[in-house]
Amino acid sequence: MRTGACVSSCLAGVAGLMLGYMAVARFGLGIYVDTLPEAWLRAIGVAIMGLLAVAGGLLARSHPKWSAWLNAVALLGGAVLVSFFWLLPGVLLLSAEVMLYLSTDERRRALRQP
Repeated sequence: MRTGACVSSCLAGVAGLMLGYMAVARFGLGIYVDTLPEAWLRAIGVAIMGLLAVAGGLLARSHPKWSAWLNAVALLGGAVLVSFFWLLPGVLLLSAEVMLYLSTDERRRALRQP
């Protein structure tokens, strides 16, 4: 499960970077590109959220709790910054969150005991 979370989270980070920059630069997002400071803030925010998702994916095997927190921040931050264009990365991050939640030792022990 941790390997799946790792792959899902890394794919979400890469997709988030691509789709976020496409949303900010190519499609315009209306007002946000017209005002230069806000466009820069969104572009920097997209980069940070994508890198958090990739970092969460890289930490999935060794530190699943930290990975889950990083993925949660990337999921919520990307949804606020990019909205609709964060749909694919959001679904991937949510699936990674579920896999990480189920893969921790406490959950495994609780599921084994009657």
